[in-house]
Amino acid sequence: MKRIISGCIISILVFSAFCMDTTILREKTVNNLIVENELSKEQTIVIDFDDKGFLCSLDSENLKIHVDTNKNIYDLYFQNSMESWHQQMVHEKNCWKWFNNKGLICNIYYSEEKKTVTSDSKNYTINIKYENKRININLGSGRKCIFDMSKPIPVFITDRDITSISEINNEYIFTDYFDNIVTEFSIKNTPAFMGFSNVAFLIPVLFHIDYYFYPFITGIINISGTQKYYATSYLIEGKTTYEPEHLKQKDGLPWASGNGKGIGDVISIKEFKHKNPSELVIMNGYQDKNHPDYYDKNSRVKSVKITNSKTKKSKTIIVKDSKEEQRFSLIELGTGNEYEFEIMDVYTGIKYDDLCIQYLAVE
Repeated sequence: MKRIISGCIISILVFSAFCMDTTILREKTVNNLIVENELSKEQTIVIDFDDKGFLCSLDSENLKIHVDTNKNIYDLYFQNSMESWHQQMVHEKNCWKWFNNKGLICNIYYSEEKKTVTSDSKNYTINIKYENKRININLGSGRKCIFDMSKPIPVFITDRDITSISEINNEYIFTDYFDNIVTEFSIKNTPAFMGFSNVAFLIPVLFHIDYYFYPFITGIINISGTQKYYATSYLIEGKTTYEPEHLKQKDGLPWASGNGKGIGDVISIKEFKHKNPSELVIMNGYQDKNHPDYYDKNSRVKSVKITNSKTKKSKTIIVKDSKEEQRFSLIELGTGNEYEFEIMDVYTGIKYDDLCIQYLAVE
């Protein structure tokens, strides 16, 4: 297989407000920060500030933000290959209100007064690159942040000593002391890495924001449950790994067998948030919109034996040689919270034997 470092775009500023289990009010407490290891191509984010130094716009491949500080309104536009949405933040009556696409309030965050985002510079460009489990963020002259995702505790390393994270009784304390203002956040439960799109606590490093500006801080959300993926093998090419955790998301690198065509390999999904799933969802092959030829070049799954580890019931399915999402019923296998998927047969790649599966989930 050709080694690449492209994949799911890093959207560092996805401040979602879909009423998930997030609680960040005056206490600044966040439950279940979940981020996943992903390889991504380099991305550029352009931030503009007005004459007073306030943030007025942000433009990246996935996210556009327009700020109207006079009316206390922040418009967020998000779009990628999977979805698009527009949400609006309005500050009134001592609180920030999130409005969804239908104009309905979907969350409220209290603050004593209106706050704005400021920076110590005017317009500048941020370059972000993720390679070998390290996120390198170049903010311009004299400002560089490295986020090392290979460590058990997320750690910021920065030449300005803006941030640090410490662990006390399984609670992670995130402290910022920029401009002589000390602000603390607590992240309960051990952080696991699941998708860089929700790492909003990077924002203090990037923007030195006023931490009572809740809509920016509240980008830390739990969207994935506790689903865990395992495989009897996976491919490693240099610094690039095609591990089973890649099966969680439809974009980015796929899982690839470490045994060539992968016949006999077993993928396990455990502890998913749907206790009684009814369907298996699969996207076959290596699907990269920038390299559509990877699909045919690598092997795709043809036949899979599905086993419910609790009931021991199993069945074999035939997967089409297609890039389309495919669904298969799990109802006849009974209830449970662990499934095994054994590779029985494959469609052989025209150039590489490596078996690839882009996405695999139970719903």
